Amino acid sequence: ESFRAIAPSGELNYENRKVPLVDLHFFHIRMKSPDLLRFNLVSSSSTLLFNLVGSCIVEIRPGQTRAFHERSCNLINRANNEFSLRFREKMTSLLLLICLSKEFALTLEEEIAIPRNESSALLTAKNYIIIPDMLDLLSEILFHDCSPEGEDFIVEEVVRALLLWMIDKKERGPFQPLYTYKADEGWFREMKNRLLEVKNKPQSFQ
Repeated sequence: ESFRAIAPSGELNYENRKVPLVDLHFFHIRMKSPDLLRFNLVSSSSTLLFNLVGSCIVEIRPGQTRAFHERSCNLINRANNEFSLRFREKMTSLLLLICLSKEFALTLEEEIAIPRNESSALLTAKNYIIIPDMLDLLSEILFHDCSPEGEDFIVEEVVRALLLWMIDKKERGPFQPLYTYKADEGWFREMKNRLLEVKNKPQSFQ
């Protein structure tokens, strides 16, 4: 299931893939100017949010926001799935939200308890930085080549592995800096683009 929406402030490409115990939501957003997007997903008590490209400010609950910078993620525990995304400038963003069914969350609780922070809906005070091992797991979801008969099982096991990695980590980190100012964020993005340019277009010896 997918759709595309175009407005003066930008363009949204959305895709939804469902397996019995997990609901996947892909958002590819190209903002032309600052704006606020609100959307309501299927009701779920636990949602994994992965910000793969760009950055945005997510309203976790009224009065509580969190900046998700490039390659950051966290587990959000709350009663509903109404999300607000605020974009402060012209930007391209790629988001993956994985909503867990109650049945799936219960099976996880049998293996490892999902921490509940009463003062916050987030698993950790700082967002995790998505390391290469996590990108490998995410690629199994984003670019899977398994048969339709095995897709449900593969997706659910990959999500289980991602959650176990986040919850049962022996070493806490690496984490996204809690406060990154707009100027710093822009500088980091510029440095990243320069590195990619050098990597993809090597300079001659001279």
